[in-house]
Amino acid sequence: MKNAFRSSLGMVLGCFYAFSAFALAPIQFQIDQKIPHGNQVGVGSHLTMMVPAANGSATQKVNGVFLGKIINPDSSMSGYMLLDETNAVVYFAKKENVEAGRYSFQPILKPYDQIGGTCTGYAIDHYFQQMYWSGFPGDGQLYTEISTEKGRTQLLVDSINEYYFVLQHRYSLVGVMNKMGLRFGFKCKMKQFNEVGAATAYLQNQVKAGLPVMVSFLTGTNMVDAPFTMSQYENRIPLDNRLWVPRNKGDRKSGGHSVVAAAYFENKGRPTLLMLDSDWAEPRLWDIQSYFNAKTAIEEVEFITCQ
Repeated sequence: MKNAFRSSLGMVLGCFYAFSAFALAPIQFQIDQKIPHGNQVGVGSHLTMMVPAANGSATQKVNGVFLGKIINPDSSMSGYMLLDETNAVVYFAKKENVEAGRYSFQPILKPYDQIGGTCTGYAIDHYFQQMYWSGFPGDGQLYTEISTEKGRTQLLVDSINEYYFVLQHRYSLVGVMNKMGLRFGFKCKMKQFNEVGAATAYLQNQVKAGLPVMVSFLTGTNMVDAPFTMSQYENRIPLDNRLWVPRNKGDRKSGGHSVVAAAYFENKGRPTLLMLDSDWAEPRLWDIQSYFNAKTAIEEVEFITCQ
């Protein structure tokens, strides 16, 4: 295993929000076109953003995309994930450094970064936590577990233990997720495809409908670069944007990886996924057409959903 409303928002359109005195000038944004997620401003909503330069000397007006209100596992807010389309930069900005108006925004889990080669165990944990934040609470037991530090710790440990050490279904991802999902009121299923078009259509349709998808696959020998530069807004230091993605046919198999597709949007017409990848402590972006195409060993990829 290896270590992506126009009518109801009338008050926000055409105006930016005042900001109280902070040492760091904030990113301000207005919502130009809402992509709804229930009654929330969803991932993929189009923005006009005012982004101050790192030295505070100037502010640039750019086209932007809302990529989520990032939620820590303890349910506190970490900040916002915003795409500056003009400069192809994704910013992770603390909540005090963003002026966004008083609206409800789609939450995306801030993943744990894994310890050791345990990505699938972490992905199981991330999947069930994101299920709750995506609006699928199950029978209530899921909230009971993730609402306390003890419960969250036990969920992560149980995810790792069930996948790697319980011999009854060791390395059977759908078996583990069905066993764990049962106590939350979910039934899980796994699908595989021999044709990449069917696979990408299934993946996009599930995530566009708001349902997270576990994606598990074999990797090749080299990581790829994510389609955007990524950085913390506060320091502008670029983050490592490398990714493990499904291997191409003919590539040597070098291991496996599991990630969670948490949200979908289109960037200049290209379908893009927001992924929870335990290689990193922040979500990452996948360009679907780059990582799922005729070269991909698509028959090896498992897609798992629970409802």
